[in-house]
Amino acid sequence: MFTQKTIFTAVSLLFGVLGYAQSIDSSKSVATFEISNMRFNNVEGTVTGMTGNISFEADNLEICSFDVCIDATTINTGNEKRDEHLQKAEYFNTEQYDNICFKSREIRNAEQGGFAVIGSLTIRDVAKDVMIPFTFDGGTFSGSLVLNRYDYNIGSEVGSFMIGEQVDIKITCSVL
Repeated sequence: MFTQKTIFTAVSLLFGVLGYAQSIDSSKSVATFEISNMRFNNVEGTVTGMTGNISFEADNLEICSFDVCIDATTINTGNEKRDEHLQKAEYFNTEQYDNICFKSREIRNAEQGGFAVIGSLTIRDVAKDVMIPFTFDGGTFSGSLVLNRYDYNIGSEVGSFMIGEQVDIKITCSVL
C-alpha cells in the first residue's frame, strides 16, 4: 500500500525530472513591436492573447521548455484601419492563421547573463528557427528579437516598400 509520504515523494521526483509546467497569465503578457514607416517615423503596436505553457528551472535548463502562442487577431497599432489591413491575406492572414506560435528546442545560459531559448517560430505558414535572449525575474520572462518580415511572407506580395523590413519585438510573458 502506498503511503501519503510515498506518493508525495514520487510526485516531487516527477516534477523534478519533468520540470514544472506553468500556464501563461494572458492578462500580464504581451508582445510589442516597432517597425519603420515611410523611413521618417516608426509604427509601434502590441499583440496580446498569449497562451501556452512554460517549464523553467534556471538550475536545470535541460528539462525546460516553452510552448507559446499569441493571438494575431489582437494586433493593435492604435489605428483601426491599419489593424484591419494587417489582418488581411497579404500581411498576417488572420482568417487562416490566427496564431503566432513558438516551440522551444533548447534553452541555455546566455554569454552576457540571462538565458537564450532556441526554437521554431511559426507565423502564417512559415516556420523558422530563432533565438530569443531573455531574462527571468519573479515569474516574468522578458525577451527581445529582430525579425525580417519578408522571411515570413508578411507584406512581401504587395511590394510594401514604404514599410521597413526589420521588426523589433519585445516579449513580456508572465506565468501563473
